[in-house]
Amino acid sequence: MPRSANRPRPGPAWLWVLLLTGGCSTGILSTRLDRLALCRDVTADGLGSPVQIGDGFTTHDARAVVWLDLRDLAHAHTVRYRWFDPEGNLYLDSGPVALNPGGEYRPRATVSASMPIAGAPAAWLPGEWKVAVEYDGEPLTTQRFDLEER
Repeated sequence: MPRSANRPRPGPAWLWVLLLTGGCSTGILSTRLDRLALCRDVTADGLGSPVQIGDGFTTHDARAVVWLDLRDLAHAHTVRYRWFDPEGNLYLDSGPVALNPGGEYRPRATVSASMPIAGAPAAWLPGEWKVAVEYDGEPLTTQRFDLEER
């Protein structure tokens, strides 16, 4: 029987799989956290690599930095950093920060946030701190670090 011009023809199998798994609206790739570091600073180069990695800081350090290396970033997202003092009180909240606002695909992206220490109220609060990171409003990771009086 000849195929009718009005009868829809099935598309290639890969197209149906693509549509059933989310199509272009949600994307096939999902962003993943490849590496996280606590450090004292990041380089000024294009990737902003971590400098002096460690989970211990002193009251004389300028800042504590949390650095994230993300892979397969697509679409616009937000990241949020919340810093908690040794008593568990919220000390600093970045609020939602736009990440990849243009929505283009990036095989790799690095982001960082810092908490001032020397000359800031944090310098008078030695002990075990933590920084909680959210990605699109969902918890991503929580890292603990020590702040020693010097």
